[in-house]
Amino acid sequence: MHEEAKRGSFQPLRLRRSAINDNDAGVRRGYAKFAMKTGMLEKLRHYNPHLHKKLAHLADDLRSEGVIYQWLVNNSGLSSKEIDSMRERTLKAYVLLQADCKSGSLKLDLEPNEFLFDPNRKEDNKEHSCEAL
Repeated sequence: MHEEAKRGSFQPLRLRRSAINDNDAGVRRGYAKFAMKTGMLEKLRHYNPHLHKKLAHLADDLRSEGVIYQWLVNNSGLSSKEIDSMRERTLKAYVLLQADCKSGSLKLDLEPNEFLFDPNRKEDNKEHSCEAL
């Protein structure tokens, strides 16, 4: 079946606007903030290098008030307090993970797709450099 026809069979709806919500990132008041309370990031020892690179890009954009930041301000429906909170926590997360990576306590070697879906994958875990990001 042609992909477009296949998608149409599900009768999808097009949204004009979607709202960002908080899934325990600690942006909105009154949320439990389990990730922060349990020290989830501080306890990470293996992390996906591609996700780390995306986090670095996001942190840089939020810090410099780039394109993503401008979209949040103009289109996300979040308040300026929520955006500031998101920026603060993103920068904090990146700084923490980057420091752990440079100290050697966090390894950028977690590549689940390669591990699960590449039958020829060797057992050696290649580790990515913190500096290459």
